[in-house]
Amino acid sequence: MKLYETLENQLKKENNFVTDEGELKKWVVIGKARNYDPVLIKLLLENDTLKEKFFVEVEGTLVFKQEKFITFMEMKNYLNDSYTQYKNKVGLTIDGKYLKQRNEVALV
Repeated sequence: MKLYETLENQLKKENNFVTDEGELKKWVVIGKARNYDPVLIKLLLENDTLKEKFFVEVEGTLVFKQEKFITFMEMKNYLNDSYTQYKNKVGLTIDGKYLKQRNEVALV
């Protein structure tokens, strides 16, 4: 099973992450990830594949790779099993984040 399918099946166990039509609410999940939601983290830790992909062990403690998870969720809209993460993603970046993804405003 592909990683995204594994992730989607695991996240669909939580009713708050699923629409009435059974689709995954990606932006809800991303918001929960940004807030280190305990329900989301627990779901990810329950699956060994997801645990290995989105967590790193530091001195016996698992640390959530928040940026990697969020990037994976955001890029899935564009990947569609392609070999590049840049399909339909042309734009300016700062520190590897697209300007659209950054929550900053600067008046110059």
